[in-house]
Amino acid sequence: MRKFFLGLLSFSVVTIVSASCLTDKDFRPVVGISLSGGGAKGFAHVGVLKVLEEAGVPIDCITGTSIGSIIGGLYASGYTAQQIEEGLLKVDWTRIFKDIPDRRELLLEDKEQFSKSILTLPVKNRKIALPTGLYSGQSLLTRLGEFVWPVQDKRIFSELPIPFGSLATDLETGKGYLITEGPLQEAMRASMSIPSAFTPWPIQDRLLADGLLSRNLPAQDLRGMGAEIVIGVDVGAPLYKASELDSLLKIFDQSISIPAAESNREQAALCDVLIRPELSELKSIDFSMVEELIALGEEAARQALPQILNRLQASSVTMVKPRQEDPDLSSKKSYTIRKIRIDGLVNLLPQFVEKEAGISLPASLDWNATKQAMDRLYNTSFFETVTYGIEEDVLVFKVQEKVPAQLGFALHYDTAERASIHGQITARNLGFNNSRTAIAAKFGNENELKIESTFFHQFGHKIQSGFKTLFEYQELDYESRNMNLGFTNENDYDLLIGEIMYGTVRSRNKGFGIGLRGEIVNREEERIRIAGEAPRSSDLGLIAHFRKDTLNATVYPSRGEYVDVRYFVTDQDYSSDNDSRYLLGIWQRFFSINSRISMDMGFKTGRNTGGSLPVHRHFFLGGFESFRSPHGFTGVRYRGRYAENMMAWQLGMQYRMNPDSLIILRHNEGTLDDDSDKLYSRDNAIKGTGVSLVKLTPAGPIEIGVSHSTEENFYSWVSLGYRY
Repeated sequence: MRKFFLGLLSFSVVTIVSASCLTDKDFRPVVGISLSGGGAKGFAHVGVLKVLEEAGVPIDCITGTSIGSIIGGLYASGYTAQQIEEGLLKVDWTRIFKDIPDRRELLLEDKEQFSKSILTLPVKNRKIALPTGLYSGQSLLTRLGEFVWPVQDKRIFSELPIPFGSLATDLETGKGYLITEGPLQEAMRASMSIPSAFTPWPIQDRLLADGLLSRNLPAQDLRGMGAEIVIGVDVGAPLYKASELDSLLKIFDQSISIPAAESNREQAALCDVLIRPELSELKSIDFSMVEELIALGEEAARQALPQILNRLQASSVTMVKPRQEDPDLSSKKSYTIRKIRIDGLVNLLPQFVEKEAGISLPASLDWNATKQAMDRLYNTSFFETVTYGIEEDVLVFKVQEKVPAQLGFALHYDTAERASIHGQITARNLGFNNSRTAIAAKFGNENELKIESTFFHQFGHKIQSGFKTLFEYQELDYESRNMNLGFTNENDYDLLIGEIMYGTVRSRNKGFGIGLRGEIVNREEERIRIAGEAPRSSDLGLIAHFRKDTLNATVYPSRGEYVDVRYFVTDQDYSSDNDSRYLLGIWQRFFSINSRISMDMGFKTGRNTGGSLPVHRHFFLGGFESFRSPHGFTGVRYRGRYAENMMAWQLGMQYRMNPDSLIILRHNEGTLDDDSDKLYSRDNAIKGTGVSLVKLTPAGPIEIGVSHSTEENFYSWVSLGYRY
């Protein structure tokens, strides 16, 4: 809604903290500029500043609300209007309002379920709650932190090249709060805490939201800082005309905007010159129209320029030289850091944060090094936001820990398993600091329940180790053809799995663990059964597991490598010969040819190195799932073929027609046999080729495909939504 419930809050007064305009005011009046909020329309502020800068209009202090706070804060930092425009054009505005971490930098245990939920809700005090905003604003906060890195040593905003005040709204009192000290990026982020879009921002025991809730044009705040001549720039949406009130939504919008309109009139009356760019044809969400909005701001400023010059000349204000680029405003600027302080920790240990940040002290830090440390912290998934501040030789990380638990949902349908509902609760620091517990469930044709807990501790600053416990229940029901016996078996059984492992995580991308694994299998009496297998069996054995994952996306990646190697040996004797042992190894590599085309190649093998394996531990091929799934194989139905040994390879190509649409080609070949020596025989090879169309949607991917193989001729499939 255009005005974000402005009228729900009455006109309020400002709290000013040590703010003042510094100038040679003994010789002339103080000139200030106040920039309003208005979403993307605020890009017009840059055009206004361009014209004033070219004309030599002196600016002695600045206030801003919301987007006006961002533009004003950058200009106050010393950037020219041209530099600000160039910076805005480099921003990917489709991603800046989405908090999407780099999957390659996530902790290993978070990668597989990354971005698979269509709805995520916080769990507080054992109750499901609503989030305080759709996004935490981490991406925006990081980009703002980059822009203002060169002035981080100016914690009092009156020490900036131009004194500055950022107006936010105190949610407890409903009053405006002018932020004039602290990390500049936090002040701008707080002022742009758009209700329902961004979460409120805490500063000095206050919970702050978008400044437009209290005062969209902070002219009185500029007067309070000492400005004697005030130039106001208002890019906010005006009230609808009577002829435009033709829908319930517009009438509701108008009703809550009327009180705010009175506030705007009062603030406009405090301006000596008010500039209102003609932006009626544009929307506050048109973030892709940077150049067009800046041009409209320039046009409005040129029309108002004679009035501005007359007002300044009447007060004996002389023009100044246009601002020049400051070479010190560089992200390469370094600060000497001798100590790190972490603010905001509740459950996590400081040692964990320091280890993840990866900074060795003392250090000379530039922006890139600081951003890498913040990204590493954010990508642990323990934090909603991570930002920084510099206090002399102390680097301060300000963090907001995530709520204790989050509940995610997804819906899925595919040709093989039909419809299913997926849910996962992820709890962090439950019972132990530096821990993660995930409970995932699937309800559908094959029900599943999985409970996994991980606890990490560290040795020094490099090696992090941990315990992982797993409990898993699966219902499996599918038809599959045994490649040696030549019959199709209806596999219908329940499987209980328990694991406890200890491992060392060498990096975020690789992990190795060893431990104990137990299994209990219940089979239906009426199904065909391999000789020697009991309806119910159990075993306990040793397991070793190595995994590497550098993929850039969980589904349909275009870059990276995946490796999964598992070895299991059990004392359960199924064949009256020797122990049961099996090895599974999967490798897949993706690489980009250009921005649209990527290729992949993969290889996997499963070997029985002991006695005969029970059916549920045979190696299967079949299904349109990713090749890195143990059974994924194009051209054969879901788990359609099985034997005690398996080997397969795949080549694939992915063409991205646009950001949300793909065409995927796959060709794979594989062999299955109870005799591992026969895996290399071309006579036993299964060959399959397939093509699919994919559409990425907020509810998950939609994939439609068709394949052909030497085993099943033509086979088609449909998949809707994420598979957990």
